[in-house]
Amino acid sequence: MQELHQKGYYKLRKLLKKVPFNCHFANSVVENHVKGKIFVDDAHNPRNAYILHPYGMSLLAGEAKKNSEFENWLFHYLLDGNKQRCQDEWMQVYPDIWNEKIDANLSLKIFDPENITNVPFQESVTMYRRVNFQFNSKKYQNFKKSLKLPEVQVLRLDDQLAGRVHGTVVPSAFWNNTTDFLKNGVGFSVVINGEPVSTAFSSFCHDTIKEIGIETMEKYRGCGFAKIACIAYIDYCLQESYTPVWSCRLENSNSYNLAIKLGFEPTLQLPYYRLCRH
Repeated sequence: MQELHQKGYYKLRKLLKKVPFNCHFANSVVENHVKGKIFVDDAHNPRNAYILHPYGMSLLAGEAKKNSEFENWLFHYLLDGNKQRCQDEWMQVYPDIWNEKIDANLSLKIFDPENITNVPFQESVTMYRRVNFQFNSKKYQNFKKSLKLPEVQVLRLDDQLAGRVHGTVVPSAFWNNTTDFLKNGVGFSVVINGEPVSTAFSSFCHDTIKEIGIETMEKYRGCGFAKIACIAYIDYCLQESYTPVWSCRLENSNSYNLAIKLGFEPTLQLPYYRLCRH
């Protein structure tokens, strides 16, 4: 296993093109939109890679052919054997044979979150499900027609407003800096008393794709503000000929249900591993 230098990230472009599901976060690292880390089996001719976005999302991808050195490193890393993780990570894999390898090597460390009982969570690798969606513009427009939205202020993020968006899923967690975010992405906030209380923004941008990230302050959740911010975001995408993209954990019912309301249709479910920090 070797950590790949940024100058060699381009070597993984072909590999990522083979991945049949949403991995825009990994593309953001490979294209140097954000400073992540990449570990490979061979720096000169990488056939297997572990791509880590600074937000904590990761992709394991490659040939999955027998490679003892890389696999030994990988399974040790998944269990945080050296306690090197600074945060929990959420991993997707391609091709599916990696799921089989993980199950075979870590079968006692993988748990269905719906059936966990008396399991030390910090010592486990937990498997969830991640959902990919496809946007249906007709459904979205029909939903908008049925709405009666409250009168609230919605502002497009600028340099000052973007810096005041706080929480977990925020622009600063997905971009190197505000300048990069505003140059390549866009965001809209519901603003109350000058405070951005719910924000929909571009977490990943590639060509005509703009994936949606959402954050609502805890005391304002359940008020429908996320819906309003997302509508402003989606309307912008449609006006500018961008495709809005949505993905979330199946277990995140709030995000999943909001996606459905906004016209996003589930197309794919994938194993999604939570790798806990020790």
